[in-house]
Amino acid sequence: YLWSILATPIRMGDTFHAAGVVQFWTPLAAFSLARVGALAVGAIPGMAAGIPSMSTQLFLGLFYAQWHRDLMQRLGKQPTPGTGFCLDVLKYSYCCCFMAMEEAEAVDAASGVRVSCFSLEHVGQPVAVGYEPP
Repeated sequence: YLWSILATPIRMGDTFHAAGVVQFWTPLAAFSLARVGALAVGAIPGMAAGIPSMSTQLFLGLFYAQWHRDLMQRLGKQPTPGTGFCLDVLKYSYCCCFMAMEEAEAVDAASGVRVSCFSLEHVGQPVAVGYEPP
């Protein structure tokens, strides 16, 4: 949960990459470019405060919502009835860290991994690389 709150684009990159939706660095690059764009728009004389950041979040929400739909499709889950693309954009625009947590848990469950606060448990056959008992 901590990664989803403190480093949301990195957590999203890990989740989306593990599911084969986008490359690891793509969510972080999108976030960084959007922030640079917000700074550029905010530098326009007479621009109302908050407009660049709000528009950036909505812009990012478009990308994140599409990646979310791709992820759910890869996991074999159908969209919840009554939730359209616009609602996904709003959720990603204003509740992004919570969406990142939800997706990470879904990918972990699908891959047989359980993560708790200070431990990682892989459910299934353990993997030993390059070790042979004496």
